[in-house]
Amino acid sequence: MAGVIIKSELLKRVKNLLHPRWVALCGVPHAAISGVRSGVLEGDNVPTAKQLADVGYKTFSTSMRLLSVYGGYLCSARVYHYFQRRSSRRQAAEEQKTSGVP
Repeated sequence: MAGVIIKSELLKRVKNLLHPRWVALCGVPHAAISGVRSGVLEGDNVPTAKQLADVGYKTFSTSMRLLSVYGGYLCSARVYHYFQRRSSRRQAAEEQKTSGVP
């Protein structure tokens, strides 16, 4: 049964994912994860499969948003530098023409 995850091991893995900043960023209600964070799996504190799936989905979608924003930043920085280099090359060509150097 190597593929089966023990409940305590699953709890440890989920706890590591549920850092308070990530939870606040994803907009997950505190009640949905209070049982997981405290490690108490009794009564109403037991997170349902849907709650865990919601946490995972919101965390994943938030990380994809952040990656998209970062990718946009990298792309715009590259375009900015491209236009800066093109402008400096044009300026150098103009200076070469006006100086009369062949």
